[in-house]
Amino acid sequence: MVCLRHRADIDNPCPELPWSEHIVQQLLTNNPDLWVYQMHDPNQDRLKVGRVAYFRLKQACLTPSYSQFLQHHLAPGGTIFLLECNYSWLSTKISDRHIFQFGGKGGLEPQEYLEPSAQISQFLQDRGSLHQQWHPPAADGSWPESEWGFEPALREEVERLARHRGFRLRRLIFDEPQALSAWVASLYRWWYRQQGLPDNRLLVESFVYLNPWWVLRLGLVPYWAVFNDLASLAFLNHYLDSTQPYSEIYANLFSNGLNSLGIATIEQWQAVLERSPHSKFIGVNTHKYPADLASAVRHYSDLKKLKPRYPLPNPLSLEALDTFIAENPQPKVHFVD
Repeated sequence: MVCLRHRADIDNPCPELPWSEHIVQQLLTNNPDLWVYQMHDPNQDRLKVGRVAYFRLKQACLTPSYSQFLQHHLAPGGTIFLLECNYSWLSTKISDRHIFQFGGKGGLEPQEYLEPSAQISQFLQDRGSLHQQWHPPAADGSWPESEWGFEPALREEVERLARHRGFRLRRLIFDEPQALSAWVASLYRWWYRQQGLPDNRLLVESFVYLNPWWVLRLGLVPYWAVFNDLASLAFLNHYLDSTQPYSEIYANLFSNGLNSLGIATIEQWQAVLERSPHSKFIGVNTHKYPADLASAVRHYSDLKKLKPRYPLPNPLSLEALDTFIAENPQPKVHFVD
């Protein structure tokens, strides 16, 4: 992601599109391997998009350096895993390889950002906006979502490299960013049992609050929530309904600074913790959420205070992964060799 300081009307970004098109074209001219997805979310990113323009860059091909990295570090016959999230968003094509996305994954569906509604009108009135509705550019198609969507052109490049060098390509295909979360949690529980470790301690990690090393050191099962919204919470509750109960549940919680549309309240997140006899938030000031900006640091420092700790487990082998996949089919995650 590239951020540029630039002032804009939060609720009507259209007048700024010529400025962004000029900036993006300079970047694309010098980088023919990139697509630029410009994202403007007046709901969840409201505190920032009036001052900062967001540009997310997606690789459309393997650069020489990336190709060399794979060839130098993979053993002959090695395996390349390609994660393909098919999540898309109603967006606007500004020019070749420049897509403008109004809104973002979270509390509202793509169509809700584009259509006038009473809830948007009330939201804007409560925040002192000069507008009664949002004024996005007209969407002209569905494109890979800027944060999570996979750029299909990259797959062709990886397939070509794998064939040429004799690598095995394994594709993980899924429609929702959070679709992998339940599968990964199940994999960790299974892996821990294979090594005689407890499998009953869950850590719910939110958005960018991730701590993979401490997850292993503390023997925690990781479950990733895309954001702090109701949809992410519903995915989590569905997982907990379908799996063996956990004895301990811990959760960090991303704060985006305001009560955006579709956000899950602290009481709703607290209800998740109450599903376990031993549970607590990690690094969350429940009185300040969702304006608890210091949680960006505390989620890490507070996690390190948990006990007990375990030796790091042995790396998961590809053979063990194949066994798990065969024994635990997941309808929302498709594996293609």
